Amino acid sequence: MPVNKKSEVRYEVSIIEMAKLLWKGKLWVIKVSSIFVVLGLAIALTTPKEWQTSTKLFMDYKSGGPNLGALSSLVGLAGVRLPQLQSGGSLTPMAYEEVLKDNELILDILDDKFYFSTVGDSLTLRDFYLEETRKSPVSSVLGSYKYILKLFKKKPSDEGGSSKSMGGSFLNISLEDEGLIDRFKESLKVSVDVETFMLSISIKLQDPQGSAQVSLRCYDKLKAFLDKYTKEKNLKNLEFVETQLEAKRKEFLSAQKALADFLDSNQALSTRAAESEVEVLRNRKDLIYSVYLTLSNSYQEAVLAAQSSSSFLAKVGPTRVPVVPSEPQKLNILITWTLLGGIIASIIYLVKNRDREPAIVENSQ
Repeated sequence: MPVNKKSEVRYEVSIIEMAKLLWKGKLWVIKVSSIFVVLGLAIALTTPKEWQTSTKLFMDYKSGGPNLGALSSLVGLAGVRLPQLQSGGSLTPMAYEEVLKDNELILDILDDKFYFSTVGDSLTLRDFYLEETRKSPVSSVLGSYKYILKLFKKKPSDEGGSSKSMGGSFLNISLEDEGLIDRFKESLKVSVDVETFMLSISIKLQDPQGSAQVSLRCYDKLKAFLDKYTKEKNLKNLEFVETQLEAKRKEFLSAQKALADFLDSNQALSTRAAESEVEVLRNRKDLIYSVYLTLSNSYQEAVLAAQSSSSFLAKVGPTRVPVVPSEPQKLNILITWTLLGGIIASIIYLVKNRDREPAIVENSQ
């Protein structure tokens, strides 16, 4: 009897046939691609100019609190409880961007006045965003889409009005301010180099002078926050060391009195048990006194640190006003849209004409 063999059918895409098919329809592909070229050219020409300014900073990781490293060998024996005392650099550089993107801080910057050379006058950043900036076509489309979504999601309390701080713990942000905050966050870029301890704060605006001033203001705000953070941390460290110092002083006086009382009450005794007890009391007193001296030195360091309000952030050189706009990158936009148009046109043509040429070859076994 004949044996029936299962036939396997494989479909392979012939690159050569596809290329031949595209070559036949090259005029159609070029026509469709030219539409995308025109769109790219229109976007490149209508996108407003933006200038980006960077303020470079150096992060100094000196300790802002007292140095308690000498206590490490005595902690277990003396019974001193040491919390995690934070150094001046304990706030990681990765957190700086989150500090600058704090909503309340951004609202303060929005209400600050800056000089804008394209306007020839001083305006608040809020007014500049609302009255003097133009949006690119792509940003307008995306912005309209986001705005429509917010209209469906917004609550009655979000309509209009201004942002208000509610007791320092809550912040009520209006819908308009929420949009301005988002625009500011999009224009802000913070980069950190952990190897060189360099920090860069970049701001992109449609004004070179304003961009430089806002970048510098971000540095001022960040430094003010770190100054306050360092001051509060050093005061807490001082309070802790002062408490421990006073506790050790009382403990030392108590140990000293216990030794003296034992010696006074056992003057006539010369037993080994008495001598052993005297040695134990004297060693305990000496240990507590060593801890007390170390804490006393740390207390002096803590006092000096608390009196200093300087943070661990230093500006490197002046902030330079940009001359050449960073956006739009017209050549990149044109190339991107040209390639996009060519790819889309080729796919559409191949799909429409897949049955006219044997671009797909059937192999049977």
